[in-house]
Amino acid sequence: MKYLIIVCILTLFNVSQVCARVINRSEKTPEWVKKGEARLNENRSNDTYYFKIIRNSGTVLEDLKKQQLGALSLFVGQYNQISGQAQTDIKEISGTQGRQSRQSYALTYVNDSRTDVFYARLVDEYWEYISYPEGTNGYEYYALFAVSRQASAPVFDDVSFSTHYGMQGFVRSLIPGWGQMYKGSTTKGLCILGGEVVCVAGIIVSESLRSSYIKKMKEQPKFARDYSSKADNWENGRNFCIGATAALYVYNLIDAIAAKGAKRVIVKPAGRPSFSLAPAIMDNGCGLTFAYRF
Repeated sequence: MKYLIIVCILTLFNVSQVCARVINRSEKTPEWVKKGEARLNENRSNDTYYFKIIRNSGTVLEDLKKQQLGALSLFVGQYNQISGQAQTDIKEISGTQGRQSRQSYALTYVNDSRTDVFYARLVDEYWEYISYPEGTNGYEYYALFAVSRQASAPVFDDVSFSTHYGMQGFVRSLIPGWGQMYKGSTTKGLCILGGEVVCVAGIIVSESLRSSYIKKMKEQPKFARDYSSKADNWENGRNFCIGATAALYVYNLIDAIAAKGAKRVIVKPAGRPSFSLAPAIMDNGCGLTFAYRF
């Protein structure tokens, strides 16, 4: 029995350590990198533009940042079936549309028959350091753009970012770990789910052995004192596992609604007022954050 208690304690300790490392991780992969631009395109308020992710890899991060516009220009030309030997001119323009100033570009394609101008706006970027199997190191670089669908000025939606998921994470956390996995903290979610499985298994095993010793007390009265002691020990082990299961489940609920998740993109029509209310974990306790944008 004491070994089972030790296993439960070590499991909970490991869960807490892993969760702490995940919470304190300074950089998480944004949701749009994991899930692609399809969901973002579904949330647009109009069809004058679309979201596009440009992905590059290499050894020099600054070079990858410079290459993103060339890769975007090539994609836009192919996407719009621009024919001929077009010369492309990329010009940075002022990002005044929407609530936030962002890097915006005019992509001009000139060939013998026509001149087309498409517009693009850098929404977000992300990179991570990668060690490849062959022993080399480098970067994976991702850039999220909003791009005009036609050769005319688009109506870009207002884009903001959040690491809170509110009730969406809480509802999913009714199944232990699912809320964390939904928010992008897959390792944390699996640890919580695994911890609950171990604790529930401990409850079942402890109760089974406790019942077995109770039965032996009746069948073999001369060993009743020894069996009674062992039954009490397994009862304590069962109660410990019940407490650990409940504590981990409560932590799972609180963490799913209050802890930060992967950065997500929120798309809303430009100029529309909005407000948000979200729980937050602060240095001096828990609270609510309220934001109103107009």
